[in-house]
Amino acid sequence: MSCPVVADLVRNVSASLEEALGLRGPFDRQVRRARRSLPRALRREADLLAHGWHRAHHPKLARSIDRARLRLAHDRLIAYLGRANAGARRRALIQDWVQTITVNLLAAALVLAGVAAWHSLI
Repeated sequence: MSCPVVADLVRNVSASLEEALGLRGPFDRQVRRARRSLPRALRREADLLAHGWHRAHHPKLARSIDRARLRLAHDRLIAYLGRANAGARRRALIQDWVQTITVNLLAAALVLAGVAAWHSLI
């Protein structure tokens, strides 16, 4: 037996995580994998929602769930994930990676030129 309100909230956030970040699977696994992609405050909100989802399956613990707080966490996560763009994130990640490699190659070339000049090879 689970609380239908919490199940609906989790279902909505799970669908948004799959759409925005490409994460599939059970909700708790989605939350674990999304931790790096979410800001710190939203990590706490996702953890709170996952914890509430687990508590909703227990009849006595389900009574102690703060549904208003879970709804607020749901609204914040949905608002953030609605703005998240997986393609833009991927492009930015690749662009950062290319920039890092370029700077490292430039630094290596400068060191190599410095060593060559030091040994009077240039």
